[in-house]
Amino acid sequence: MLDALSLFNQELALLSELIPLWVKLVMVGVVCLALGSYSNSVIFRSPLSALASFERGVVEEYQVPRERCGYLNKWERFSHTGDKRSKCTKCGTKIRLSDNIPLLSYIYLRGSCRSCGERYSPRYVFAEGLFLVVGLASFYWVFGGVFSVDFLVFIGFALTSVFIFFIDLENRVICNSHSVAYQFLFVLFLVLSPVGEFITLDGFVQACSYLVFLHIMVNVPIAKLKGVDSAVGEGDLGLLLIGAALVSMVNNAFPMYELLQVFSVYLILLGVFALACFPFTDTKTGQIPAAPSILLVNATCLIGLLLV
Repeated sequence: MLDALSLFNQELALLSELIPLWVKLVMVGVVCLALGSYSNSVIFRSPLSALASFERGVVEEYQVPRERCGYLNKWERFSHTGDKRSKCTKCGTKIRLSDNIPLLSYIYLRGSCRSCGERYSPRYVFAEGLFLVVGLASFYWVFGGVFSVDFLVFIGFALTSVFIFFIDLENRVICNSHSVAYQFLFVLFLVLSPVGEFITLDGFVQACSYLVFLHIMVNVPIAKLKGVDSAVGEGDLGLLLIGAALVSMVNNAFPMYELLQVFSVYLILLGVFALACFPFTDTKTGQIPAAPSILLVNATCLIGLLLV
């Protein structure tokens, strides 16, 4: 398997040498815009699908009238069953192909529906623009403008991060499939990328022990005060495990610092980014989206390792 990937990587590198840099940047930009547009569809539909499935189960088991199931009705209205085209989230009008061009259509229509004038969330243009910048910047500065398997895996990892980031920011929930994909792509990237040489079992175990200590000293007391099982969701714990791996890798890349010092910096950055997420706190439950801050710190660590 690894031999086949290595051979494919060599062929990609040879192909990349034949293509002018500006053409490769255009190719990467177009693909990233398309993926950013796709991410908006996933961000809107994934949590809606999960909530609709829950309400469908309630309807079948407790014979609750379907009229009372807002998520289920909304999902059936906007799902792609039998119709692949995007629709306005208010009036349900199918969006024209010319009105569905990433970034450009949003700017031209001033972020509103052509049919009903409903204003779209700025998240649509922000997600597309963010992924465009991440894709182009990483391709040019991190991967040297050369196509490679690890760059493709990195793009998949970044795309999954965008899914989790905005879904948790807007809905305070992490889809299990996205969390598993995030962890799988991270491990695959370590296998394929040179940064994988910085990971050690001892460092990872020690960083995880710090996480366990933090869980006992912070998460458990907060959970008891709130009267819940845990102040941090299972999806967040999966992201923190990746964070523990990154902390150990940063420590190995910069051996002049102790692991505890690196972990402390990680927590400080986590706190700073968490403060920035306070405006998105759920007013009913008081729940703060934790995944965005964890993802931002993880991304900071990974970018630092890639630039070493």
